[in-house]
Amino acid sequence: MISGHATIDTAVRATKLGAFDFIEKPLSLEKIIVLVRNAVQQRASRKENQSLRSELGHRYQVIGESIPMKALRQQIAVTAPTTMAACSSLGSGTGKELVARSLHAASLRNKGPFVEVNCAAIPENS
Repeated sequence: MISGHATIDTAVRATKLGAFDFIEKPLSLEKIIVLVRNAVQQRASRKENQSLRSELGHRYQVIGESIPMKALRQQIAVTAPTTMAACSSLGSGTGKELVARSLHAASLRNKGPFVEVNCAAIPENS
């Protein structure tokens, strides 16, 4: 947003409403070039981030048409929108991480990071 009558309140309000930046007159060509370059880079980064998140979401889908796999997908769909903690103690190679990532991708917290914890590496007496 560009204004010749800028106030701090106006600048704060403009940015809260979605303005990338608030520029006061008289305009500086160098500042405009830097701001436009930053805005273009930020937009490209957001698009790339969305694309990568979408790609990762598809990578960790539980697939299969057997009755147990359909039941597992149903459990993920029911559990994911809740705020409860989920824990699995299945054996090695059973797909616990895939299920955890699927839960995270379908959850309300999917915009945040997925934090993987290897519980086997934690000593029992800790």
